[in-house]
Parts: sequence; C-alpha cells; structure tokens
Amino acid sequence: MKSFPIIGDLLSFFLSMYVLFLNIKYGINEFLGSCLIRISFGIVIMVLGRTVMLRS
Repeated sequence: MKSFPIIGDLLSFFLSMYVLFLNIKYGINEFLGSCLIRISFGIVIMVLGRTVMLRS
C-alpha cells in the first residue's frame, strides 16, 4: 500500500516539471510564473522529503 503515495508524488512532480516547461516556453506573465515556480519547487521539496522519510 506504500506505493500509492509514491505514485501520487511522482505525478505531482511531473506536473510541476510540465508547468515549469510551459512557463519557460510560453513566458506566462511574470507574477503568475513566479507563483507557479514557487509552488512547483515546494512540491518537489515535499516529494523529496517524503521519499527520504519513507526510506529511513
């Protein structure tokens, strides 16, 4: 049952990478772009922290 949260984390990670890619490619206006980048980096940090906690 532990695989399901990891799958969700991977999905959110790829979603945040996709958002970053769209932001770089199409140049969404800067305020919205910076908010999206902060949210996606927060998701990445949360995913990394959760995987480290699962391994220990």
